[in-house]
Amino acid sequence: MRMQRRILGLFVILLVISSWLPSRWARRVSKGPRDFLVAILVPAQWIQGTATPITDRSDLRGDRRGESQLQNDHAEAIRQMVSLRFKLEQANLRIAKLTAIRSRLGMQGVALREARIINRSGRPGKEVLTLDVGSRDGVTGGLAVVDGIHLVGRVMSVTSARCTVRPINTVPSHLAARVRAPKAKLDRAAAQILLEAAPDGRRFTERINVGLSIQGGELAHLTDRNWPDLAQGFVIGKVTNVVKDQNDPLQHRLVTVIPIRSVDLLHDVTVLVPIQAPRSSE
Repeated sequence: MRMQRRILGLFVILLVISSWLPSRWARRVSKGPRDFLVAILVPAQWIQGTATPITDRSDLRGDRRGESQLQNDHAEAIRQMVSLRFKLEQANLRIAKLTAIRSRLGMQGVALREARIINRSGRPGKEVLTLDVGSRDGVTGGLAVVDGIHLVGRVMSVTSARCTVRPINTVPSHLAARVRAPKAKLDRAAAQILLEAAPDGRRFTERINVGLSIQGGELAHLTDRNWPDLAQGFVIGKVTNVVKDQNDPLQHRLVTVIPIRSVDLLHDVTVLVPIQAPRSSE
């Protein structure tokens, strides 16, 4: 009888303990005495269901590495986007310049050889440019070099893969030009002048008669027969100043022309290479 009471008491104790446990632990206790003993040995905080699983520190480090990688990828994507945008702007600029040249020259036989300035030597007014094109690209001495519709200089010497260019503002330099308003047609009558490069190479000047009509903002276009035909009409610069000649204010004025394209800021230019028309077979 006492044995039965002990067994009954044991099960009562088991039922009471199982009621305190979460359902998953209660199911384990009901499996048998072995599970009961294991449940007794479980820490109290597990019985109350307050235990928090411990996170592996290596997982935390992995998460941080993953976040850092995402940040690096984002920064790299932004850099690539900026680079592509810059390249697109440069490509659009080259297209605009080439379109302007074609519009100026029409469809006459000329090859537009794009070139990069790879070296500069000499001081302002005596500067020489070196381009990365040469005889293998059809370049020969004396050809005109332009930047869009603006005249840059003339080819001096040529090797297989290189050529040197003398800028238009090299001293001494004299260029015959016609001055007209920016939107005036090229065949419209305009003032003819002979520009001389100043010693500093930054501007051109000319002494003109008072009766010659030239105003600030007008453009000076090349009309010098010492230059190739393809170069005629390209812009030398803009008139920035027209003042009385202090030595003869009643008869003469001094005109100042500044190149619109500063050679110091140029990186890419175009060489105008004439294309020889094929000979017809007889």
